[in-house]
Amino acid sequence: MNKETNLTLDIEALQKIAGYGHWIPALKGFHRSYLATNYPGWDWNQIIPQLIREKIVHVNSVSATHQRLANGLSISIEIESITLTISEHGIRATVRKSHSKARR
Repeated sequence: MNKETNLTLDIEALQKIAGYGHWIPALKGFHRSYLATNYPGWDWNQIIPQLIREKIVHVNSVSATHQRLANGLSISIEIESITLTISEHGIRATVRKSHSKARR
């Protein structure tokens, strides 16, 4: 039987999670308690590093087409939410884009 686990995160949720990417909360383990409380069963390394590997979240981008998350991380202004899915084949991200945001 194939069991999948999904997690959908909007931009506000990604900003909060990215805020724990600074070395002080990471060393003190604050990210673990935040994720355990808000996203039980999920780990930091299943979220932000996965999104960076898939080139959905960018590090130190200065692109005008990106919005800031936190701690040097950014994401396209067109992205409305991300759904992460864990299956027996690994983790994959599905992007939901907003077509109403105009580029400037």
